[in-house]
Amino acid sequence: MKPPSRPGTVLLTDYAWPDDSVERSVIEEAGHTLVTGPAEPASAEAIEELVAEHRPAGILTCWAPVSATDSTDPAEETCMRRVVTGHDENGRSVVVSDGPVPRSREFTSLPGWVSRLPWATEPGERVSRTGEDPTPKVTSLLPAPGGTRFIVLTFPPDSAMADPAFDPVAFDREQRADSPGIADLMEPDGMHTTPTVDYGIVLQGEIVLELDDGHRTHLSAGDLVIQNGTRHGWRNRSDRPVTVAFVLVGAERDV
Repeated sequence: MKPPSRPGTVLLTDYAWPDDSVERSVIEEAGHTLVTGPAEPASAEAIEELVAEHRPAGILTCWAPVSATDSTDPAEETCMRRVVTGHDENGRSVVVSDGPVPRSREFTSLPGWVSRLPWATEPGERVSRTGEDPTPKVTSLLPAPGGTRFIVLTFPPDSAMADPAFDPVAFDREQRADSPGIADLMEPDGMHTTPTVDYGIVLQGEIVLELDDGHRTHLSAGDLVIQNGTRHGWRNRSDRPVTVAFVLVGAERDV
């Protein structure tokens, strides 16, 4: 098992020894919390139920069938590390910042929807020598021709929008506050067209790219998409969040 990268819960199940004192001591010393499942061998379905209940950052087991989705750290779906380089006073390359993405929003109107803007550049801009963060000054997530926007989105399952508690008006208001420029181009069903070339990579989960005439393409982790200013929308038909990274390159409109 890969050690959890952040403090969280570790699930222990299917263990052949009489007590968990050693495991508990090690896990708690590392800053995590240990929860235990059944000692007897469990099915894949039972493991999924335990994961859904406890949302562990890691799983310790002897025999249980554990999938990659079971053992994925849920914290990684929302919290990302950003490392930025630059130059010191002697012109040598250095790391100037290392930490969470400062411009990041976990939506309250749609839990599970997370928007991040790790970086941006403006047309004709020189390479930053200092690595100063440009994102606080960004007023539009839609880059001008020659500009760029690095955006990472986590989409909750589409079923979240069918929840009676979901307020589409509040979600639209939050989108406009978080993603000015792009949010203004959104159609009611989420389809949109931007004057950009977008480089996208699915980091985690599965998602469907929808184009005109209802054409749909299924994508999974590791798949790449090159979006050439086409009208499109994103659909998460799965039961888990999906995270996709995009680099938007501003381009002239094709008239």
